[in-house]
Amino acid sequence: MPPAQRTIPLYVLITSQLIAQVIGTVSLVGYLSYRSGQQAVQQLSERLMTEVGARVNLYVTRELWLAMQVNRMNVEAVQSGAVSLQDLPAIEKLLWRRITLFKKLTTVIFARPDGTFRFVDAPDPTNHQQLRAGFTDPEQPQRMVIDLLDQFGNRAQRFRVVERMVVQERPWYQAAAQSQHLGWTQPFQIGRQPLLTVSAYTPFYNDHAQLQGIFAVNVSFAYLKHFLEGLEICAACRVVIVDQEGKLIADSGRESPFRITGQPDAKGLYWGKFQRLVPTESEDTVIAAAANHWQALPLQADEAIRSQFRVKQVSYWLKLIPLTAPDPQLPYPQWTIAVIVPQSEFMAEIAANNRRTVLFCLLALGGAIASGLWTSRRIGRSLERLAHATHALAAENFDCVLPTTRIREVESVAAAFRDMSQSLQQAADIRHNYQQNLERQIAEQTGSLRTELALRQQVEAELRVANQELKNRSQTDGLTAIANRRHFDTRIAQEWRRLQRVQQPLSLILFDVDYFKAYNDRYGHLRGDDCLVQLAQASQACLYRPGDLLARYGGEEFVLLLPETTQSGAIEIARRLQTQIAALQIAHKDSTVSPVVTVSMGIATVVPQAMRQDSNTEQEPYQDLIAQADQALYQAKQQGRNRFVVYSNIPCQKYRVSREPPLDNVP
Repeated sequence: MPPAQRTIPLYVLITSQLIAQVIGTVSLVGYLSYRSGQQAVQQLSERLMTEVGARVNLYVTRELWLAMQVNRMNVEAVQSGAVSLQDLPAIEKLLWRRITLFKKLTTVIFARPDGTFRFVDAPDPTNHQQLRAGFTDPEQPQRMVIDLLDQFGNRAQRFRVVERMVVQERPWYQAAAQSQHLGWTQPFQIGRQPLLTVSAYTPFYNDHAQLQGIFAVNVSFAYLKHFLEGLEICAACRVVIVDQEGKLIADSGRESPFRITGQPDAKGLYWGKFQRLVPTESEDTVIAAAANHWQALPLQADEAIRSQFRVKQVSYWLKLIPLTAPDPQLPYPQWTIAVIVPQSEFMAEIAANNRRTVLFCLLALGGAIASGLWTSRRIGRSLERLAHATHALAAENFDCVLPTTRIREVESVAAAFRDMSQSLQQAADIRHNYQQNLERQIAEQTGSLRTELALRQQVEAELRVANQELKNRSQTDGLTAIANRRHFDTRIAQEWRRLQRVQQPLSLILFDVDYFKAYNDRYGHLRGDDCLVQLAQASQACLYRPGDLLARYGGEEFVLLLPETTQSGAIEIARRLQTQIAALQIAHKDSTVSPVVTVSMGIATVVPQAMRQDSNTEQEPYQDLIAQADQALYQAKQQGRNRFVVYSNIPCQKYRVSREPPLDNVP
């Protein structure tokens, strides 16, 4: 007899196989899930910090840009003759209109080199308190009188008198006089108010390069603080803004960016010490730790930096984003935005997923053990009964009944002893053929359904593409690839209703090519079409905002729709359009105004109003605006072409003609 081999119980063999498979599979799935979660957290945190930084950057640059635009509008009002430098009450009224129109401005200022100046400010920009106006006279340039203003901008009540206020010592005046062009001051305290501000200044000069005056706008950091506190970010996240000296501008917490030793008096004036803070001195330990960490980082002037640090065994991600100007030609302060995000905000889900994986692994392991034991014991009992029966047959005990079982393999062994192998084989063949036929029929039906579904999806996709193409063609001019007259009519109706609700200005520039018929007669219609295409492309390049619309109005006539654009803004775009078209240098020998192609423009601006109910006209309310722009265009042609004319409703002055130099002299 061969030597006896060591046997292994059936339940051990089956259970060990199941346990090994379950542990290997669950471990692999858990590891892949953990790695995938790590990558997802990295991407999600980066996207969160980038989006928060972009929102803060957009808000800050927009508020700073508004201050510079107010200065520019004030300078243009003086240079255009709308107000006189000698008429200080009119300038004060201009400053009052600016600060009532742009609610987030803190102070609007004008100063002359002789020491006299005017200002209008809001003492508490977040509570909308009564406005104040200050003035000095040439006889006493150092004596400042400050009055409270009523709702119409008139002086209503004396607030206080400052016996010594030297305008040449103010930060914005010194910076403007030294740089001789527009810029920004370092943050400073506004007079005796407990407010931290930064000032945008714009000096302007006469033809002899002599300083005529300085316009300045103070922007309080209270609005930045309010914006950061209202950001919808996680509760433990922080956002901090610092200037180029590393001092605090604002943060998303409740801490002030400066420290005062007392409280303002009844008039809101503060007489104590005013000390700015750096982030490392913050009472928020996370901000202080982040500031200490980023001071050791190799900061780049125009690149964002991502890092991480720990505070009290808690890990944080940190991203430093330099303030990015939307217009690189305008000066902006060199500020930095710091976004701080705790890793626990994202790692908590990974930890929970790990716990669930371990729990599922233990449950699967327990289930595998139980299933293995139950299966092995059931098979073992059937085999033991069959072994007893075969021993009885070997002993010629033909009366022994072979046991039956639901396990197919054991039943096959029993059937072999009953000499029924042939019947079992026939039964197996029948069952196998039936299964194949059934699977083939199911496969044929499934293939037919898949083919029909694919064809239907293809037809639907082609229909969507065709509908989109039809929509685009109905709104686009076939020659110039810009909006057509139908699209323009739809947009101006929409913008009229929207601006009527918000009471914002709507400007329209209507222009066409000077002597375009003569151009077609000399160069041919193909060259004429190419000329219109070039003009459309150059005109489109003049529009920077997505809400502005360029459309072909008809023939060689184009129209610019400028929502929320004042008359001065429309004039600026008209000048830009003149420069762009001049740069094309399209020859036009039959023009009597210029050797190259030029355009005439009509400009009209209005704040949309609702049509009176007693009006009997059936035309759209914006038709008057189009008619005004068309009249201004006609006046531009009457005055010699190659210019723009602004329509005005001032009595006895229906048209205001642009005194700009001819196109050839426009820089």
